Amino acid sequence: MRKGYPTRLDVLGLVVAAGALFFGLPGCSERASSKAQAGSKIDLGSGLSHHAAPELPRDPNARLEALEREDLDAELQESPTLATWLGARGHDDQLDDVRIEAQGRRVARLRALLPEIVALDDQALDATHRIDKRLFTLRCQDALFDLTTLHPLESNPLIYVDLASSGIEELLDEEPTSLPDRLRSIDARLWKIRPLLDEARRNLRSAGAAELKVRKAIELAQSAKSYFAETLPKAVQLADPKLMEDFHAADADASHALDDFSGWLQKDLLPRAKGDFALGRDRLLEKLRVAEGLDGVTPEELVAAGERELKAARARYDAASKLVLASAKPGADLTKVIEDDHFKADELQLGAQAAAEAIVAFLRDQHLVTLPAPPRPRVVDMPPSLWGFAQLAAPRPLEPKAREAFLYIDPVDKGWPERRKQEQLRTFNRATMRVTLLHQVAGHYLEAMRDRAAPTTMEKIALAPSFVEGWPDYVEKMMVEQGFGDSDPKLELIEARSQMVRDARLVAVVRLHALSAKLDDATKVFTDEAELDDYQARREAERCAIDPMVMLDALGRIEIEKLRDDWQAAHEASPPSLGAFHDALLAHGTPPVTILRKILLPGDSGSPL
Repeated sequence: MRKGYPTRLDVLGLVVAAGALFFGLPGCSERASSKAQAGSKIDLGSGLSHHAAPELPRDPNARLEALEREDLDAELQESPTLATWLGARGHDDQLDDVRIEAQGRRVARLRALLPEIVALDDQALDATHRIDKRLFTLRCQDALFDLTTLHPLESNPLIYVDLASSGIEELLDEEPTSLPDRLRSIDARLWKIRPLLDEARRNLRSAGAAELKVRKAIELAQSAKSYFAETLPKAVQLADPKLMEDFHAADADASHALDDFSGWLQKDLLPRAKGDFALGRDRLLEKLRVAEGLDGVTPEELVAAGERELKAARARYDAASKLVLASAKPGADLTKVIEDDHFKADELQLGAQAAAEAIVAFLRDQHLVTLPAPPRPRVVDMPPSLWGFAQLAAPRPLEPKAREAFLYIDPVDKGWPERRKQEQLRTFNRATMRVTLLHQVAGHYLEAMRDRAAPTTMEKIALAPSFVEGWPDYVEKMMVEQGFGDSDPKLELIEARSQMVRDARLVAVVRLHALSAKLDDATKVFTDEAELDDYQARREAERCAIDPMVMLDALGRIEIEKLRDDWQAAHEASPPSLGAFHDALLAHGTPPVTILRKILLPGDSGSPL
């Protein structure tokens, strides 16, 4: 599931995060306020309130809130993994109902709901509820588009592997002290993985699956099987023998189920996988319209925007490269110069702590944004159940009481061979660490904490990828432009390279899904324009083919930068600070940037690009 926070580190395009999906799931957000506080009317401790549908209020604002509550109640019952991720904890022992008939009931529910939302008169709604109505409409349209046009349950085996693994991982992403209380829910979900995968076999009967997605699903199923068999037991270490016995039985069944599913994918589904991964021009544009409110743009315009940004990022990269090499020994290798500048193994966490403090101090001293409390997550060693170089665990949008946020840093194990230790330290070098923490601390953490303060529940759960991923991407570039890092060319080089990879994804996605490009064509974008080697470039091209919404990282940043420039131009007579723009931008959860544009620039009809 593509979600905004917590997030595993995809190190500037070098570590490809596989398994990203787009399946009617929202993006990221937070906040709190007046009578529009729909979240206060939901029992989040024991799941959402189950109530017979009452007669809807006549007042349009109250009527909209009632429709929102009913829809969210239904959605979290339909998708317990989403409920867990959002922080509504009444369904932690369940997995999503993926039966075709269940999806049919959801389609019927949404088709009945959408006209009721649309029928509400905008003029009768106050400003807050007009925003909610727009978000609610897009949410329903997006889910219906996926279910009735894309048919992911019948064509994408990755969904099932993702549900199996994320359903467990999300229960582990909390304070370790609460593990005994959660272990029964973990066991219950582990026992439900085999029925989930049995249902997957029934749903994937046609030849509509794309070969690329099936091969990726085989790869991820084996990875998930290894996770359950090897990593998960290390994360679940309790003294109670009965709890451990029950866990091991459930865990073994889930591991075997994933192994069996991987074999079925290989022997049964793969030979008949004749589908096309490409959405096609019309379906890509419709997906952007219903998911992001992005209307009236063409694939050619999207590619042109991506190419423009890619060219600019490449120019910054080349300039920084020259500065780095100018201060190095003659004939030095650029990559080696960057990677040789790393912390010692026992300094890694302290280095990350100092980098996080420096980011917070810069934001505060330059008045770039109003900081949350606490201003940064706590930096700690990563537990064995997580992986990657860094991972943020932040409070969820609907948690009644915010948990403490952690930034996990993967420590160097003293038992590793020296070569592996050095590989870890060199890859997570000082410049890469600082850009990573810009993304996580000033990006996702700040976003998550402000999201919890959003005025309405609908704004909290908007979680539009253009903002969820666009804001951290924007922050990286903005902070360097504002002088963070004292013009360190190594930092500027890594920041520019991260932008190059994301801009290349935007170009590659549109060409693959709307302009009939082949995987080899997309691969060349990453080798020729983003400085990736052949293996990394191919993995990125495959990622773009499997998950077209990965384009929204760069596209969201482009939209935010354009909105900033247009907003400052609109206030030219009395120019507000950059911090004022950022506070205004973060004041509405994480809706699509197109909606933020309507809020910050009422009546504006300019291009979002």
